[in-house]
Amino acid sequence: CMDLVTHFDIDGIHFDYIRFTGPTQGYNPTSIARYNARYGTTGQPSAGDERFKQWRRDQVTAVVRKVYAKVQAVKPWVKVSGSFVGGAPSPTASTRAAFKNCRAYYEVYSDWDSWIQEGIVDFAAPMTYFDITTRYTDYVNWLNFQKDRKGNRHMVPDAGTYLNYLSDAIDMLLMTRQPSPAGNYNHGWGAYSYQSPYSVTKGSSPVYGSWSSWSAQLLAQVTPTWADIPQMPWKTAPTKGHIGGTVTYPPDGAWADGAGVEITGPENRSMLCDGTGFYAFIDLTPGVYVIRANYAGLEAVKTVTVTAGAIADGDLALTHNDPTPPIITNLQVSDVTDGTARITWNTDDPATSQVQYDFVPYYGQASEEDTNLLTSHVVTLQGLTPSTSYHFRVKSTNAAGLTSYSPDQPFTTQPLAGTIIVDELDSDCTLSGSWNTTTSTSGWNGSYKYKTAVSGDPTVTAVWAPPLPRTGPYDVSIYYRAGTNRTTDAHFTINHVGGSVLVHVDQTQHDLQWWPIGTGLQFNAGRSGNVTLDNQSTDLRNVIADAVKFEYKGDTTAPAMESVNDERYTASTTTLQASWSGSDTESGIAKYRYAVGTAPGMADVSAWTDTGLATSAAISGLALEVGRTYYVSVRAVNGAGLTSAPISSAGVTVARTVSTAAARQLANGEPVYLTGVVTA
Repeated sequence: CMDLVTHFDIDGIHFDYIRFTGPTQGYNPTSIARYNARYGTTGQPSAGDERFKQWRRDQVTAVVRKVYAKVQAVKPWVKVSGSFVGGAPSPTASTRAAFKNCRAYYEVYSDWDSWIQEGIVDFAAPMTYFDITTRYTDYVNWLNFQKDRKGNRHMVPDAGTYLNYLSDAIDMLLMTRQPSPAGNYNHGWGAYSYQSPYSVTKGSSPVYGSWSSWSAQLLAQVTPTWADIPQMPWKTAPTKGHIGGTVTYPPDGAWADGAGVEITGPENRSMLCDGTGFYAFIDLTPGVYVIRANYAGLEAVKTVTVTAGAIADGDLALTHNDPTPPIITNLQVSDVTDGTARITWNTDDPATSQVQYDFVPYYGQASEEDTNLLTSHVVTLQGLTPSTSYHFRVKSTNAAGLTSYSPDQPFTTQPLAGTIIVDELDSDCTLSGSWNTTTSTSGWNGSYKYKTAVSGDPTVTAVWAPPLPRTGPYDVSIYYRAGTNRTTDAHFTINHVGGSVLVHVDQTQHDLQWWPIGTGLQFNAGRSGNVTLDNQSTDLRNVIADAVKFEYKGDTTAPAMESVNDERYTASTTTLQASWSGSDTESGIAKYRYAVGTAPGMADVSAWTDTGLATSAAISGLALEVGRTYYVSVRAVNGAGLTSAPISSAGVTVARTVSTAAARQLANGEPVYLTGVVTA
């Protein structure tokens, strides 16, 4: 929008599809992540959830508001308008409550009534598309609503003349000029469309009248004389002004999504910033205003002067006002498997999320830090070793940069679950379309689904997508009840790391047995892989959906570290030398990782660092203290992603560098590095 406004001499910007197209839309991953961060939830909200409905309305409104405010800042004479949803049901009164019972509000989340009241469009052209011989009441209801609810902006009903015979189409336009029962009028009219101005015949294949026959009646009955376009006094002679800006937070000026902003002055208002940190207050009484923004323990205050016809710069950079670190509560471990564990906790301040963990209580491993500022935290650890005891602590940092750690907590992973079976009734199986259900006791779990095959596009699908515990090779097999009325060409697709494999299965065979459809296929941990069945086939008998089995065939044993050797003494305060060895007879060593600490296994001097397959390193860039002992710890990661426990060197002591003369003055037993030759 702003590219057009800024670089071209245009009169206006007009929205059309400024809405969703149905009540189940709005699941863009970015929007869902923002929604969950805002409300401390996880997963996907239900399409019918009232809070999620309002969220989607707010996102559409935010776009309209930002465009309007930005246009005011660049070219305030440019008009912002839109063709907004009307349709049935129509509003039965000229009230806000009546509008909420209309599709625009409850189904496509286009709250244009509020836009008119807020003043973030200059005129509305609601799509009032009806055949008035069958929907006369709906048409009249919408006309009355538009005449009465236009606020301080213009309303121009857009009549659906193309749905009506010529005489009715003309009547539609004449009705736009009649007062509502409350005595109110519109500012003009529109007609849809130039190409098809009215109907000659109706039905499934309508015939439309020509422009020439339409224009003759239009000139004779509706517009016999010239009429000037009504002036928009808020543009031509404004008495109000505006405030708009972006709120950012430290340290890198990120957008403060959801920051609260309030203004006090001749008028008092408040709102939340949109996903770009933007806010705008439109049509304000001129004068001096104080703007206050708050977000995640940060605040900013600014004073601006609002003048008529202009938008005051309301950009705000938040600063810290929280002197205390976040308080961690309700720390819990759940859903522990052979390779995963779910860690949850709460903080009193919005803060980041990270779990530090290891086999020993030195927290040598850590999850990737989630920098979203939340009060409800969820981290799932993956790639853990089966039947292993772990220690962990959680770390949260608030917007003020203050960090808290939880006390140490233990958990133990489960023994290896090498086999995962998903039945069609399980939550890890997603069915779409209208499958038929049998309660035959011969199904894997007492039932199965079936559907007649089709030769064209499939009408049903089943997707088995369990949370696989680890990355590696899997065998995949299926279970079903065979029979003579089954298809000989069931299409099972295995989606794995290397791509997709389509397997054609004869379901008249292999009754009530696990039938292999894939061997040694590579899958990542999690739900990215799956098996999909649809009912497209060359044999139009029944397709059967029952159970799928995933069997892990990879390495289940962590690698072994054998030794770590160091120098025992060093004169350097910046570099340590170490070498090591490890082995894995199954999947091999994929990489080594080393760290330096003040105790075995710790990484408080140098964090864990990947070193590939190298078996030695000169670890530089350190800040070592003379007389102190340091430990190099090394762990191995194998081809299955399993990590060994760390082992450590015997310890390297930093010796004092002294002359031979000075060495005589030191205490017995203190390690030194002599710069000369000792003589008797």
